Amino acid sequence: MTAVHSSTQTEKILKLLNKKSKVIISIFADRAGDTGKDPVPEFKRSISFAKKFKNVEILWASVREPYNLIQDKQLGCHISLYHRLQ
Repeated sequence: MTAVHSSTQTEKILKLLNKKSKVIISIFADRAGDTGKDPVPEFKRSISFAKKFKNVEILWASVREPYNLIQDKQLGCHISLYHRLQ
C-alpha cells in the first residue's frame, strides 16, 4: 500500500488485508508535514497497529530532511532510507 497519510488509513488497511500476504504500508511523512501536521504521532500509531501482524511492515516514505532519518530510526520503522544507508 502506498501514499498512506495517516494512522487512520493504516488501521483501515489492516482490517482489509490478506493476512497471508506480505504487506508494506508506505506512509508519506512529507505529505503530513505539508499540511502542518507532525508525522511522528501517525507513525507511532501505525507501527503500534502493525505489530499485531507478522506480515506487515511500515515504510517511512518521502524523506525530505536529514532529521527524518533520525526520527525514523527512533520510531523503529521496519523499512527506511536510514536502514539502507547503513
